[in-house]
Amino acid sequence: MKNLKTLVLFLFVFSSFSALSATVDCHNIKLDLVAVEGPRDDGHFFQNKLILKMNKQCSGKIYAHANLNHPAFNGFLSAALSAKATGQSVSVSVNTNNTTISSNQIAYIALNQ
Repeated sequence: MKNLKTLVLFLFVFSSFSALSATVDCHNIKLDLVAVEGPRDDGHFFQNKLILKMNKQCSGKIYAHANLNHPAFNGFLSAALSAKATGQSVSVSVNTNNTTISSNQIAYIALNQ
């Protein structure tokens, strides 16, 4: 019986953690800013990151970021620059389990038609 209680507690705890992390999709976003930051002497969080400032909130934040060493960095940057240059809206998906006070991590970015 004790093992059953332990198992139930274990499942409850770990299922709660997975419920807290989510990827949120946001559509018809215009990009106000596309920036890439390198190393900074002040150690700011956005150093070595791609930063997108969106015209409206996505999962409660107007900023989204991706590390420069992210496997999809080149694709993120290409899509973001294309959207910014043409004024085209994008769909953005953010990971809410790797967040900061002002920014969510980019999961994907897609140009809208």
